[in-house]
Amino acid sequence: LPAPRFPGLLLEEPIQPAHSLWLDLTQGEEALLKGMKEMHRRNARLALKRVALSVEGEEAFAEFYRLFTETNRRARLLQHDEAYYRAVLKEMNQPLGEAFLALARKDGEALAAGLCVAFAGKVAYLYGGSTRGALDHALGEMRREQLDEIELVLPQQPAAPETDPRRVRRK
Repeated sequence: LPAPRFPGLLLEEPIQPAHSLWLDLTQGEEALLKGMKEMHRRNARLALKRVALSVEGEEAFAEFYRLFTETNRRARLLQHDEAYYRAVLKEMNQPLGEAFLALARKDGEALAAGLCVAFAGKVAYLYGGSTRGALDHALGEMRREQLDEIELVLPQQPAAPETDPRRVRRK
């Protein structure tokens, strides 16, 4: 169905994700890796060797938000203000749930971060971001490994009218 039209109002892009995908982690690491394309499997194993993964709390929020904002700017995605994400992190820490930040670091520098919520035996990766340096690092690793192809998966964005000022590229 087409979106409803209201005279005098402009249709806004959605901020929240339209879909969720659930991954069964009980199948084990090898089974998960087997389900990936060969290149993704190789990259995941390489990252596990060279990047430190950590689960952190509110003390890492500034790093998460910086990476999240950088990613959204790069991908031209909308986001709520900082207080919204701080509230998610704080308020989802209830007796039956836990919100946390997952970070990937190389030499102490945060390259990627995600805000996750655990509830009822499941973990939802709600929001995340990475630095442009993480991509540069991955490309450098590919050159060292003499790989000649990379597949980038970028978020899909709904098409916007050409008159939308957020979409018009300035020359």
